[in-house]
Amino acid sequence: MTIHELIQWLAQYERIVIIGFVALPVATYVMGASFGVLSSKLMRGWLALAIYVAVIPGICMAVVVVYMMVFVRTNLLTELNVVVHLLPLASMVATLWLASRLAPFATIPGFDRLQGLMVLVGLSFIAVLFVHKTFVRIHFFASIEYLLVLFGLFLVAWRLAAARLFR
Repeated sequence: MTIHELIQWLAQYERIVIIGFVALPVATYVMGASFGVLSSKLMRGWLALAIYVAVIPGICMAVVVVYMMVFVRTNLLTELNVVVHLLPLASMVATLWLASRLAPFATIPGFDRLQGLMVLVGLSFIAVLFVHKTFVRIHFFASIEYLLVLFGLFLVAWRLAAARLFR
């Protein structure tokens, strides 16, 4: 099954997708506040689960939408299914916002790794976009020192994100 086939399959079940991605932020806040009354450790565990359930599909759909926009250059007005493509992103943002109102992200287990994953995905897209848009000629318009400094900064950012991901 390809990613396109998966998206088409999800589009057949729009009502279930809507219910799931709308209920996730609501359940995050309601259950997090309820568990917070009982135990802060239980609340942080619930928030970690809810954040992972929201962020992984959100990151995947962000990658798909940016890929469609930048590399494939599809017409987003005709090819973009709002429920399947944008609702996971909105649900991710809402879940992260509501979870941040209940507990700081530093206290949520595993959030630093998830943040490292987001940074690595972003850096990967920046690198692929740079390679995709660069027209390499024999004559480079800037000096090679600037190119090496840019490459070094990219590697430092990459290592910091990887270190945060694999703690």
